[in-house]
Amino acid sequence: MITASSEALIGRLLDMQAYAVRHRDYENVLNSYADEVAVFDIVGPLEYPPGNESVRARLEEWSRTFAETGPVSFEITGRRIEAGDHIGFSDSLNHVRAPLKNGEMLDMFWRETLNWRKSNGMWKIVHAHSSVPFDPGTGMALTTLKPGETKGEDAASPATVVRRILQAYETGDRKTAESLIGPDFRFTSPQDDHIDRTTYFNRCWPFSELTPVYDMVKLAVIGEEVFACYECRTKDNRHFRNTELIRVKDGRITNVEVFFGLTVQVPGSSY
Repeated sequence: MITASSEALIGRLLDMQAYAVRHRDYENVLNSYADEVAVFDIVGPLEYPPGNESVRARLEEWSRTFAETGPVSFEITGRRIEAGDHIGFSDSLNHVRAPLKNGEMLDMFWRETLNWRKSNGMWKIVHAHSSVPFDPGTGMALTTLKPGETKGEDAASPATVVRRILQAYETGDRKTAESLIGPDFRFTSPQDDHIDRTTYFNRCWPFSELTPVYDMVKLAVIGEEVFACYECRTKDNRHFRNTELIRVKDGRITNVEVFFGLTVQVPGSSY
């Protein structure tokens, strides 16, 4: 029998996992896995040796690819949970965005299905299966897909242009940012009144030095206009939410209006 209390408990464990990954606390990630867990992961081998030591080794290998500093964003989205008294499952789309040691930005969604078992009053993962789609024409994994896409969006589409400008800030890629901003660009925020392209880069581009990581909360496209609501974390522990109205024409941004939102106080931050 499906029970709401069991589903709520598994949901809380998933929330705790996401929090632990964001804070690079991999010991607490391991707490949710059973000693005998079976693991099918995105990367080889085809099947890992049973046991949570396989999970530990995979987490350590994954974490070594991250830059030593800079925020790690990890969200478990679109999750579905069904559970009875002793057996349950969950599936979700997981999203990580984090700076890598090679200077690039990891921005990836993947699919995860977890089988849970309740033993001695505690829910544990007994089988974890992660995957990404692949392109049968090339045999390559589609690691850049976003929810709702098939083989990636048109590079000039408004939604893609908005994602690319945020990624340019994350990676400090000014060349790409300049290619996405039109010559007659205008920018407005509570602190800026209809400023031009040159003033915008002088005032706003230095923010990229804080290695921001953006999590898209909502993105809606109406013709050439994009409403984007995102949360941003920076390496100096700032965490805030903004909404922007962005106009894109022929693959370049022509207007941006920024509406400041929630600011989250982070422990240890001076902000």
